[in-house]
Parts: sequence; C-alpha cells; structure tokens
Amino acid sequence: MKLNEPRMFDILNKLLSKEKISALERQIIFQDRDGSYNLFGTYIISKTDFGYKVEKKYTYTVHTFSDLKNAVTWSTLDKCGNLNGASRVLVLDGQLSGTTQNMIVHENLYKRAKNVEQQSLFLNKLHEGRIKKQTMTREMNGYIERCKAWQYQQFAQNATK
Repeated sequence: MKLNEPRMFDILNKLLSKEKISALERQIIFQDRDGSYNLFGTYIISKTDFGYKVEKKYTYTVHTFSDLKNAVTWSTLDKCGNLNGASRVLVLDGQLSGTTQNMIVHENLYKRAKNVEQQSLFLNKLHEGRIKKQTMTREMNGYIERCKAWQYQQFAQNATK
C-alpha cells in the first residue's frame, strides 16, 4: 500500500508525542494539503500569480520571489542566521527576474528592428542581458549550494541524536 504525504503525517501524529512532532517540524520541509510549503515550522511558501510568497510566522516578514528555489534558499539562509546572504538572495531574485524580462523585450525589439543599426543595438542589449543573467545565476547557485550543505549538516547532526 502506497501512503501519500497527508496520510503519513496523520499516522505520525498518532504515533509521536506533540513535543517530538514539534521538534521534527522544526527540522523538515513538507508540503501542506493546500499546496503551500512549510519550512522548519517557521516559514510558509505559497504560490501566487506573480511567483511565490514567503511568510515568516509570528512576524510581519513577507517576501515575493520569482522562483520556488530562491524562496527556499532565502528561508534557509534566514533560518541559519545568514542575514547578509538572505538579503542578497532577495536582491538577486529581483534582478534575475528583471533581467529576464529585459531580455524578452530586447529580443522582441530585435525581431521588429527595421535597420542594421537597430538590430545591432538590440542584439548587444540581449547579449549584455545574457551575461548579467549568467553572472547572477552563478552567484545564486553558490547560495543554493551553501543551503544544501547546511541542511545536510543538520540532517547528520539529528541522525546522531
């Protein structure tokens, strides 16, 4: 018999004490029945029309991200106390989505350009956007890898308890 996540969560609720469930909730990431993600018992990530919204429980902190991976990265960095990294991920996410939109606009303008000078200008802008996006993506991937390493470290520590 294959168990789905909500059913498994109900079974765990029956088997474990509230303290153990609370401790477990602070260590894991799971998807709720409504499709939102609950991270470390502190962050809720939900899909919106514009991307993903991260809410930090018991605070007024709400941020919008264009990508789920960036939202999880911000939440993880905030959880482990890397506030500089978290703020940089927030900025990078905005810049990445802006650069992507600029690239779409420049590509459309390039296709509609009437003369060689206009085509050259828009092609240069498109190339500049690709380089910016590549650089920002590389930096974002560095933060993502740090978060993965931190999570694996947490799993290892909890496995020895």
